[in-house]
Amino acid sequence: IDTPEVYVNEELPPELREVFFTDGDRALSFIEADVAVSTKRQRVQNAIRSLLGLSIIEDAKRHVIKSTYEANKKVKKLQTSGNLNNIASQLQGIEDDIEKLQADYEDAKEQFAAFDEKFNSIDRKIAEALQKGDKEKLKKRLESVIREKKQLDNRIESAEKDHLALFKSDALAIDLLSTVLSDAFQKLADLRDQGKIPNTTIPVLEERLHQEICICGETLDENDPDGNRRREHIQKLINDSKHADEIQVIITDLYYGSKALQRSPEQKESQWLPEYKRVVENRDGLAILRDQVGKKERAIGLEIDNLPEADIQGLRETKTKYKEQRDRFLQKKSTLETQLDSLNRDRAFLVMERDRLLRIQDKGTRVLSELTVAQDIINVLQNSYNKITNEELGRVSEQMNEIFLEMIGADPEQFAIIKRAEIS
Repeated sequence: IDTPEVYVNEELPPELREVFFTDGDRALSFIEADVAVSTKRQRVQNAIRSLLGLSIIEDAKRHVIKSTYEANKKVKKLQTSGNLNNIASQLQGIEDDIEKLQADYEDAKEQFAAFDEKFNSIDRKIAEALQKGDKEKLKKRLESVIREKKQLDNRIESAEKDHLALFKSDALAIDLLSTVLSDAFQKLADLRDQGKIPNTTIPVLEERLHQEICICGETLDENDPDGNRRREHIQKLINDSKHADEIQVIITDLYYGSKALQRSPEQKESQWLPEYKRVVENRDGLAILRDQVGKKERAIGLEIDNLPEADIQGLRETKTKYKEQRDRFLQKKSTLETQLDSLNRDRAFLVMERDRLLRIQDKGTRVLSELTVAQDIINVLQNSYNKITNEELGRVSEQMNEIFLEMIGADPEQFAIIKRAEIS
């Protein structure tokens, strides 16, 4: 074929070069290429658009729309003033506004798609990182475990002091000397029963001298001869008692002092052993908890060490920024859509009014015919575009699916991982 380049370019446009695969490895290389998903998607989109000739229709449509602008300028020349000229001027201004807003809308749409892709991409990265573990959360857990370990160490130290104090307690001494003490308490009780203790003679006698009345009721007044005689006798008894055996004094002190060591009938069982059991069980229980917390701390440390170096907090901050940008362009896109809808309604009304005025103008029929033809061509081109994107694209998708599944050897009936490839 002479000059085959044109023929080849029509059948296999250059845009197909990036996505024309001959085997599964080439397809996998494209999928795993170190470029953004949006870039791969754009390459596939450009290839399909070129294959379907959509750009040719779009270029033709833009060319015809420009011709309507030129025809609208002719309308202004038909009437230098009046309603027709005013409507033509308004239409020209609206067309300029629509063209500018349409460009802004397409830009906002692309920006929204780009940030939406970035948002979803970083969301996937966060999800993948979280599947392996959130380092920030693990660090917080580790800090909590370290605090718990410190509290247990303090409790264990307190329990050790309680344990030590048990061996300094009176209860242990009483338990260890219970046999000897029992005999001693019995002997002291016998002495008391015999009236030998406690030694209370001196205090009683001194009290009587102070009151100047004897136990028998007689006077002890030193000014009275009989009273003075009795007083001297009592004083002699006091002096004799003071010279009595010192052992009796010691035994008396021992008797009263032993009261604190003697148990009541309800306290016959050992008081030290239950307390010892409580302290030891508490200490052993705390030791087990401390061991468990230590293992937990080591496990979290290993988990942190095995995590990939992914800054989840940083990723979340970036995700928030992408979301803000995406939402901003979404809002801008929505605003521009509203403005375009309003301008298109105004344009439709002005076109109807312009065409009505042109019909009653002698020279307006030719211009109206040009505008009518241009609109008819635009409709034809738009219908063709819709038919290709709604019907032909489906056929291309089905054909591509068959070729691709055959190329990679995927059999849907054999539960293949890849069951279908589709162009939306």
